Amino acid sequence: MDEETARVVLEVQFGDIDERAFAGDADALYALSLYRIELEEEVWLTSFERPAATPKVELCEVCQEPRPLVVHIACGHEYCPECLENTIGLALKEEALFPPRCCKEPIAVYALRHVLPVNLVKEFEQKRIEYSTEEKTYCSRRTCSAFIPTGAGSPDGVSCGKCGTLTCRHCKLRAHLGECPKDGALREVLKVAQTKGWQRCWRCRQLVEKKEGCSHMT
Repeated sequence: MDEETARVVLEVQFGDIDERAFAGDADALYALSLYRIELEEEVWLTSFERPAATPKVELCEVCQEPRPLVVHIACGHEYCPECLENTIGLALKEEALFPPRCCKEPIAVYALRHVLPVNLVKEFEQKRIEYSTEEKTYCSRRTCSAFIPTGAGSPDGVSCGKCGTLTCRHCKLRAHLGECPKDGALREVLKVAQTKGWQRCWRCRQLVEKKEGCSHMT
């Protein structure tokens, strides 16, 4: 019932009562005003009060519980935020499960970051770099063992971003002076140098190609 309809109802129910007939009778007028108030309250309450809307709930595909908030992922399934966090968290702990998937399709973590904790999204990015690195380097300090990102241009001794320990990226042990015997790239270059007759400088250890003269190096 809208406001105009409610006003008409009041006029019909109360219109037959002529207040002028009670002129001078204070008690009757008082009783009449109370009746009007009660009648108005009843009409307005029944006309405009609406029951609270029942929140829409959907079923989580993982826990099979009805949830007021679910996240729709690319394959069409729905996850509640708690189950989505657990699924991503398991993939971060086990490389074989990374990246997190549903129906064999990767879950777009960045697209869902508005419903995920900031720390979880940050850890996902760190693990993405770690798991995509072919030759991984971890901190040589056993109480740390944090992953150290390295690239082709990284120095032989790389610093751990967590504890600062220097680790040799070739032998994976604590950084040391001199060449690492497990530096595979260096060994391959030295093999080529031997076939070409190149020599190494005794001070800086750089390879030098002889074009003319004797083999004595100063």
